[in-house]
Amino acid sequence: MASPEGVREVVEIRLGGLPGETRRLLEVAAVAGTEFSAAVVADALGADPRSVLDALDPAVRAGLVEEAGAGEHRFAHALVRRSVVDNLGPAARRGYHLDLGRALERRRDDRPVSEIAHHLTAAVPLVEPDEVVDVARRAAAEATAAVAYDDAARHLEAVVPLVG
Repeated sequence: MASPEGVREVVEIRLGGLPGETRRLLEVAAVAGTEFSAAVVADALGADPRSVLDALDPAVRAGLVEEAGAGEHRFAHALVRRSVVDNLGPAARRGYHLDLGRALERRRDDRPVSEIAHHLTAAVPLVEPDEVVDVARRAAAEATAAVAYDDAARHLEAVVPLVG
């Protein structure tokens, strides 16, 4: 069995062989999570969903990403996602969180507010503290209504440093 470091090296080699557009798309997708929506990633990038699906093809062929349903994808392994995220600097990571949070706000389909809260909290200081506190309160209320008290507490604890 390969070590995590050995897997990272293989992932780095595979990522290096991908087109730049695909690598950038994978960066946003990795910040989105292990599973991600091509439509949300497209929205975050300000791109056409079809071009995002086209750009994902090389990653699918390389075995880094796999389809998980109509328009849904997932990283083939957690170490693949982790390698992509670990190669991002803090500023890029925050920027992608902001882009994803804004995309989720625009879409608001059936996605929970907690996803928006997660991304906007991680985007601080690119987001005004009052906005982050507001969305965290909404996420906590949503979690409380679902009797997920630990999740509610987690959302509120994340923004305590922002309350002044």
